[in-house]
Amino acid sequence: MGSRTGLCINVGATRPDAAEAADLHPSWVRTIVYRFDDLDRWLNDAPNGTQTIALLNSETEGVGNEYHGWPDMVHAFANRFAGRVAAVEATNEWDLLGIPVETVAWTASVASAVLRPHGMKVLLGSVAGSDWVGALTAAATRLRAAGVELDGVCAHPYGHAAQGYPRPGYYFGEVQDAVMTAHIAGGGLPVWVTEVGVKIGEVGGEDEQAEWLRRLLELAEGFPQHVLASMCFFAYSDLNGAPSERGDQAFGLVAEDGRRRPAWNTFAALNGGAEDKMPAGTGYIVGPGVLGKMRELGDQPATDELYHPYGVPGKSQYSETFGKSGRRYIYLFDGNKTLVFSPTT
Repeated sequence: MGSRTGLCINVGATRPDAAEAADLHPSWVRTIVYRFDDLDRWLNDAPNGTQTIALLNSETEGVGNEYHGWPDMVHAFANRFAGRVAAVEATNEWDLLGIPVETVAWTASVASAVLRPHGMKVLLGSVAGSDWVGALTAAATRLRAAGVELDGVCAHPYGHAAQGYPRPGYYFGEVQDAVMTAHIAGGGLPVWVTEVGVKIGEVGGEDEQAEWLRRLLELAEGFPQHVLASMCFFAYSDLNGAPSERGDQAFGLVAEDGRRRPAWNTFAALNGGAEDKMPAGTGYIVGPGVLGKMRELGDQPATDELYHPYGVPGKSQYSETFGKSGRRYIYLFDGNKTLVFSPTT
């Protein structure tokens, strides 16, 4: 099973039954949680090996629009789902909804303090707006300054091409670049793509949707775990989307009428067998700025393997290596800049 392959569902409304879940067998499922009982039922049906990312926000029972009930809800969640839920995403697309960064940072801080001791990973809520990089940077910087420990940051890179498909320069660029940008903006934390998909009409049809998905999942397995933790395709069904997202505006593996699209078979076929390693044929590359920065810091390469693990060979804009000090060096070919992350990031 592909270690990054994920699927977006809604445990309270539209989700695969046990047989369908076994057929698709994603490594990850990401779902909004309105009611704890709905999540309970899903966890009882989920295939062995499928881990769940629970999205908690103002719509989760007991919280409310002003988030006054957040601490009590988080404590109740920990008591009920410890050992059953792998990760929690604290808020969703908050930059689009106009939720203040202070509120978002507070929700993540509370979740971290309560849930991580219960073995759950805590993720900074997703960003998706026009200035998502600025929003993510602001929230991650605030939390880092406060000493809050997180396990990742979430992003929703809709409108991006997968390995140049359906065409280079498609809308907002490449998924692989969005992932790397989120990794950097998040201070070096792993990126959890908790939603990404493509509308059928935007890529030309159902077969084209399947091809985009194939390239997306192939791309996801080319990242190391410390850069990309999960890539969750939106969505299991058209019914997981808004009422306007039907027909050529639909996203789902399953059409509104219950018919399985070609992307269903693509997902089921490609979510297995990949290991956490670089794509075959990827060379070892390092930007000249990295070794210079190492010398400046009195460091040296930890191994001879200086590589770029970000996406498709020959298309990456980044190279990475590690120093004996434990520092991680990322060289940006576009901009001729070296970033250095300490061993604690």
